[in-house]
Amino acid sequence: MTSVEQGKLSLLVSADDEVAANGPFSVDVTGTPDDGEKINATITVSPGEPLDLNYGPGSYTFVIAGRTVEETVYAQAESTVEFDGAHDQTVSLVVQVDDEATKALADQRAAEEATRAQAEAEAQARAQAEAEAQARAQAEAERQRAEAAAPSQTNERTVYITRTGEKYHESWCSSLRKSKIPISLSEAEAQGYEPCKNCH
Repeated sequence: MTSVEQGKLSLLVSADDEVAANGPFSVDVTGTPDDGEKINATITVSPGEPLDLNYGPGSYTFVIAGRTVEETVYAQAESTVEFDGAHDQTVSLVVQVDDEATKALADQRAAEEATRAQAEAEAQARAQAEAEAQARAQAEAERQRAEAAAPSQTNERTVYITRTGEKYHESWCSSLRKSKIPISLSEAEAQGYEPCKNCH
């Protein structure tokens, strides 16, 4: 008695560029074998390496979901087969670059980068304007302080008092023979000293 040889079902994933060809792919498999027990599974396949599947005769759908790797978008790859179980059959899925989606992704990222760069430039301009305004305000405050101090410095002159007297004198006044203590005019006036009649 000779045994009947059965065919086998294989899955082969290939990619049309080097980036996609580097990594394994997850393939979703759904189907209904002739024996009636439904299949719903996810299998991992390396590109270029056929994978033998232990599936009997039936109808099967294989799907690789679209995905993005770095700057490239890959389209979904899908194939449905009717496997008769009598002959070998290979399901081929080709992972292809989705040019339109890849361009849209590049445009989106470029727009995001432009927005980020613009926001950064605006923030930098605001910070610079604030720093300049602060520097101007500080310079103005220093100018006002200098202006306020200037009159008192110009009017500030040195006069002289004695240890016991109640008058202030010029340096050449004859009343300063016994003692001669220098003091500013404003301090002398603040302390109640009055001008000497001989030298003022």
